[in-house]
Amino acid sequence: MLKVMLVDDEVYVRKGLLGLIDWENIGYRVSHEADNGQDALRLIACEQPDVVITDIRMPILDGLKLIEEVKIQNISPCKFIILSGYNDFSYAQSAIRFGVSDYILKPIDEDELEVILRKLAGQIRQERSQQMSYGRQTLQDLFEQVARGEHAEYELEELSRKVRAPKGTLFRYGIVELNAGCSMDKESFIDEESVVKEALHSLLGEAPEWVVKLRNHQCAMMITSTMLQLFGGSLERFAEALKNLLVRRLQIEINLYIGKGVKEMSLLGTSVQSVTDSLQYKYVKSLKGLLIHESIQNVTLSYVEPDAIVFHTIKEAVEEQEIQQLTASIQRLFTEMEVKLLAKDAIRTIINRYVHAILGTLQHLQGRTDLLLTLKPMLNWDNYALSYNELQSLFTAFMTESSHMIEQLRGEQIKGNIHKIKSYIEHHYQDSINLKSIAAEFYMNPVYVGQLFKKKYGMYFNEFLLSIRIAEAKKLLRQTDLRIYEIAGKVGFNNADYFVAQFEKLEGMPPSEYRKQHLIKRGGCANENTILSTP
Repeated sequence: MLKVMLVDDEVYVRKGLLGLIDWENIGYRVSHEADNGQDALRLIACEQPDVVITDIRMPILDGLKLIEEVKIQNISPCKFIILSGYNDFSYAQSAIRFGVSDYILKPIDEDELEVILRKLAGQIRQERSQQMSYGRQTLQDLFEQVARGEHAEYELEELSRKVRAPKGTLFRYGIVELNAGCSMDKESFIDEESVVKEALHSLLGEAPEWVVKLRNHQCAMMITSTMLQLFGGSLERFAEALKNLLVRRLQIEINLYIGKGVKEMSLLGTSVQSVTDSLQYKYVKSLKGLLIHESIQNVTLSYVEPDAIVFHTIKEAVEEQEIQQLTASIQRLFTEMEVKLLAKDAIRTIINRYVHAILGTLQHLQGRTDLLLTLKPMLNWDNYALSYNELQSLFTAFMTESSHMIEQLRGEQIKGNIHKIKSYIEHHYQDSINLKSIAAEFYMNPVYVGQLFKKKYGMYFNEFLLSIRIAEAKKLLRQTDLRIYEIAGKVGFNNADYFVAQFEKLEGMPPSEYRKQHLIKRGGCANENTILSTP
C-alpha cells in the first residue's frame, strides 16, 4: 500500500476525504493527517509518505510554501496533490512550478480524485522500478527502508555483496551529521556526500562506495570491522579520527552516530534503529559529538521541562524589550537544558512552545509575523543541522527580533490604546486593578503607560483611578443606605479604613460626614440606614 497524508486546517475536510473513496481498493492507506503546513513538514520528514494531499490556505505555513520547503530542502520525493477552493490561475502556475502532480478544485469530485490517485500510483511504481539496478534499490532507499522496519532481505544480501565483506564481519550503520547551520547562501553549500567520501578515502586509503546523502545535512554509511584494522580494531579511534578530520576541513561542528554492531547483514535494521535512538543524544555535551551505541548506554536522558519561571521571564523580557534580561534568561534556559541532559525531542517541544507563545503575542497585536527574518529558520530549525550554540543563537535572534517588532507595534498603537485604557479604568474601577495589571492587559510597559497617561490627561494613573472611585462612592452615599464598608467594597477598596482615609483626603471630611451634610441639605434625617431617592 502506498502511504498518503492528508493536510487541511479544517478537520471536516480531512474526515470527508477519509470516507470519500475506498483507499485500499486503489492501493493506498491514509497514514497521517496534519492541520497546518508546519506539522505536515515535520511529518513528511519523519514518515516519508508517498503522496500528500494538501490544501493551499492554512495557518503558519500554507500549502505552496510547504511544497516549496520540501523541494528546496530535499526532504522527500513524495508527490503532491493540491486542493483549493480558488480557481486562480496564479495558484496553478505556482503548483506546476513546484512539480505538483495535480490541482483539484473544491468541492472534490470522487471520480476525479480516484482517477488521479490511480494514475499517480502507476507513476510512482514506474519510477521505483527505474531506480532499481538489476533488482537492487539504491543504498539510500535501502537504509530508509530498513530504518522504517520494512523487510529488505534481498536488498540486504545485495548490499552485502556490494560491500564485499569477508565472513565474520561485524556491520554497523552510521550517520555523519554536518552542523552547517540554516544559511541558504550558495557560498555555504556543502556537498556532504563528497566531503564524507573524501574523508573516508583519506583515512582508509580507498574510496568507499557505501556512503549516501540523507536529508538535513546527514550522510549514511556502512562501517565494517575490516575498516577498523588501521585503528587497532578500535571503533572509538576510527570515529574520533573521522570526526576530527571533517572538523579540520570544514571548520564546523560534526556529530557522528554509530549504531550497534550486527554479525549478519539481515540484522542491519537493529543497527539502524539504535542510530535512530542515538539521535536523541545530539545535545548531550559530554559525548562531544561522538554518539556511539555502546558509549551512550550509561547516559540517561531527561524529558523534564525547565522551571516555569524561566518561560515567564523570557516572555516578559521579550514583551518589555529588556534585551539584556532576555539574553541572560535564554542563557539560563539553555544551561538548564544542557545540565538536565534533555533529549532532542524534549528540547524541540520546549523551543516550539516558547516560539509559539511569542507568535501569539505578535498576532494579538496584529503584527505581520511573516516579516520576521528569523521566523522561517526558527519554525523549521529541526530540519537544519544546528549545533547547540547555533540553536541558542537562532533562538536569541528570533526573540530579539520579535521584541523589536512588539516595541514597534506598541509605538504605532499607543495613541489609540491610551483612550482605551482610560475607558477600561472607568468600566473596571470596582475591580482589583492597578497600573501593572492594566499595562499587561494591553501588552504595554507599566512605566511608559503611567508617563503617557499623565501627559495625556494631566494626572497620574492612581489619581485618576482614585477620583473615579471616590466619585462613585459619593454617589452611593447620596443615593443608598449602604454601610460605609459596603460602599468601600463596591468601588474597589479592599480595606474600609483605607477608603475612609482616602475619601477624607480628597473631600476634607469622612464619608459619614459627607452623607450627613447631604441629608441636611435635602432636609432629611442624618440616619445612615435611610434609603435616599435619586436627586
